[in-house]
Amino acid sequence: IVVTSDATKIRINNQNGKATTYMQSSKNVIDFKDNGDGTISIAFMFNSVPDNDVYLKAIARYNQYGEESSLEHRICIDVRQSVTEIALSEEVKTIWFTEGVEEHFTLQATVYPENATNKELGISIDGKGVIEFVGEAEEADGEYRFIILDKGTANIIFTSVDNPSVSAVCEVTVKKRVSELVVEGDFYSMFNDGREYMATLSYFPVDADFNLDGLMIDVISDLPEGWVPVEIEQGDMMDGFMQLNLIPRAICNNFMVDFKKLM
Repeated sequence: IVVTSDATKIRINNQNGKATTYMQSSKNVIDFKDNGDGTISIAFMFNSVPDNDVYLKAIARYNQYGEESSLEHRICIDVRQSVTEIALSEEVKTIWFTEGVEEHFTLQATVYPENATNKELGISIDGKGVIEFVGEAEEADGEYRFIILDKGTANIIFTSVDNPSVSAVCEVTVKKRVSELVVEGDFYSMFNDGREYMATLSYFPVDADFNLDGLMIDVISDLPEGWVPVEIEQGDMMDGFMQLNLIPRAICNNFMVDFKKLM
């Protein structure tokens, strides 16, 4: 008697084509079929991992001479709990980095159910050149480290090694911070007569993700609280430069505008 198996079935092959019976130690057999070619297919289903070993015993009723026989073969069925779900700490993530500075980030991946036999995950990245997988963090179970390479978008795909049909994806957007700001000119004379004035703000690096929302603008004047001497709007932009439109709103002897980057 020869026993072979695949992912879902145990096949018992009686090489001389004679009848074969079976015995098994649990009630997990859901299908038992005589294939008519000297083989029998037995299918199993388990709702949970058994506490005890599961055995299958095949017994040949007759030997090759047609005589009653006690020939048998017993195998142990190794029942394992498959992975059914991968949960990520974040499924959408935006990260800022500074050019020239090595920066990392982590993602937490939790495998379910908790008693899964093989919790190993495969990591792949759709969007090369943006981030790179470094490895699993030593100090935290299920925490995976990545290094930032450049600005852009990428998908991090976590796939169960045990059950490749189970996966989870984190969409990552990497943005580049401004590291330097310079306003051209230190002094402006303005008239509150409806005219607009322009100032140029230069920033570095020139490919930084930057707009007026990335600035904290503090206008300091001797006007009463709530009065604003000038309104500032974003004008045209080109690599490394932003045009600022300055619109006087109140008469003021002097005021100072302080620009600070937020990101």
